[in-house]
Amino acid sequence: MKNILLLAASLAAIAPLAQAGGSYASATSSTTAPSMPKVSEPINERFYIDLKGGALWVQDSPDMSFETGWGLSGAFGVNLGHGLSVELESGYYSFDTDSIDGIKASDIDFDAEFEFVPVMGNVKYVHPVTSLFNFYVGAGLGAVYTQGEANLGSIEASGDEWDFAFQGFAGVSVPMSEILFFDLGYRYFATGFNSDELRAHSVQAGINFKF
Repeated sequence: MKNILLLAASLAAIAPLAQAGGSYASATSSTTAPSMPKVSEPINERFYIDLKGGALWVQDSPDMSFETGWGLSGAFGVNLGHGLSVELESGYYSFDTDSIDGIKASDIDFDAEFEFVPVMGNVKYVHPVTSLFNFYVGAGLGAVYTQGEANLGSIEASGDEWDFAFQGFAGVSVPMSEILFFDLGYRYFATGFNSDELRAHSVQAGINFKF
């Protein structure tokens, strides 16, 4: 990601010239009260599929700032019991630049688009908080493929690379049935350990289907 940002920033260096030119609680009683689904302990020894989508906010670099992006993610997981699970996750995320060195991209006919595809191995813990929802938290390590394209007038540049990546996430899940849950969560995603690497925040909603 750092190399791609440097590539885009190098085009931005000639920007001044270009600018100058132009489970629910169950009800039980002695009467026949309607029964409702109830949150139980996480289903053990079962597989699940997790699908989410939402907004993406990428931390600005020293040379440019970014617009709000979007992303989709999907995971295949295995419940190990006692609320623990492991999963393999991937997805697609996209975002654009908003300004370069304090100059709006639209003012200098500059455009840069970035996208990344992570491949992550996660560990996740799910805990029933009340009879209405579960809380979950997790972390993952893996790799991410990043590519970017930058255009300044008729000048074009592009690049791509693989990087080490890590993430942390947390959220809540609400049971729609014993096997289908609605999820809402936050995710922090990063590459490398330098300040100029990719740093992204996202809020996603989706479904978790157990089978």
